Amino acid sequence: MSGHYGPMLRALAANRRDYRVLVFATAVGYTVVVQALAFASLFWRDLASDYGIDPDRVVIVQLEASRENSASADEVKSAALTVPGVESLAWLTRRPFRFTEFGEPVAPIDDRMRAQLAWPSSGDENLVRTLGLTMRAGRNYTPKRAEPGEDIEAVVSMSLATFLTGSAKPTDALGVRFLHGINDRVMRIVGIVDDVSVHTSWVPDVHNIVFTYSPLVTAPRRFAVMRVASGDPAIIDRVGETIRAGGNWVELTSLRNLRASTSATSRGAARVQIVVIAVVLFVGLIGNFGAASFSVAERARTIGIRRALGATRGQIIRYFLEENLLVTTGGIVIGIPIALAVGTAAEHLETSFILEWKQMVLAALCFYVTSLWAAHAPALKAARIPPSVVSQAA
Repeated sequence: MSGHYGPMLRALAANRRDYRVLVFATAVGYTVVVQALAFASLFWRDLASDYGIDPDRVVIVQLEASRENSASADEVKSAALTVPGVESLAWLTRRPFRFTEFGEPVAPIDDRMRAQLAWPSSGDENLVRTLGLTMRAGRNYTPKRAEPGEDIEAVVSMSLATFLTGSAKPTDALGVRFLHGINDRVMRIVGIVDDVSVHTSWVPDVHNIVFTYSPLVTAPRRFAVMRVASGDPAIIDRVGETIRAGGNWVELTSLRNLRASTSATSRGAARVQIVVIAVVLFVGLIGNFGAASFSVAERARTIGIRRALGATRGQIIRYFLEENLLVTTGGIVIGIPIALAVGTAAEHLETSFILEWKQMVLAALCFYVTSLWAAHAPALKAARIPPSVVSQAA
């Protein structure tokens, strides 16, 4: 069977239209599998990460006035702090750790071409303390609204400080000014805290957080975070009863329960990617099996001649397996630049998306295994063709 690659290539060229379709389908399938593996790993990374703060001690509060003489915000806060086990409460402008909300663009003021997404969290001066975050450098923001033209004081997470300065040293970020949000408001870093993660359904495991001051907004619906001494559900229940007694409807959710919701989202998304991979590989299996079976049936006489010239069954099997691998390799070679281009586009749209060489290698191995599996049965069938088929055909 030495020198069989020449006849193999000529056979492929003779049926180039059919094999072109198979090569193109492999390239497209390889691209889809690579991206699906990248997205699956992204969501699995989210499942393996945590908030960076104690999820049992932080409780999200959402309340609305249920009657005209409902307790005011100050009265609600005072009542909640009287409950044993409640350490602090901070009002916010919107619900924190909201896993359906998208971040806002952040860019250094001297470099508009570089941008990241950051999740804003605006609240009173107790917010950072209530979340239990440690100040790495600087101070908390001043509890007053910035006047027009003034820089907005901001406390940022360590990850965002590193992006804005290019330095892992917290003190290097103090005083750095940057643009935040669609209105291009200028913000100035006055403090840096340890990383805290926001788990979202769109961009899992985000560490870019901006904390700013906002006075309590008079609105029917208000949000707060509350810090409790322990994860005892009885504490949360007593707080709920106290707030409802003041004429407010309230929903209390521990950060651990919210994490369970986002984990379910990430777990489901990862499973969807696995299903996509399985479907693509199954379609590739059928395509490779059909092409290999057609090739064996079409070249039965040629196989008989090779058997008459002394080719063993093992050599015949090897021939067809190598031929199928050659077609698969062609598809993967074409698919690599396509996968890289799609991955680069996804990285620009999705800051947590990372296309790694391991995913590309794993996708290639999946296609090679599928190709060998699909061609194995037709190759065995070819090996059973006897030399006498030549005289029968004649």
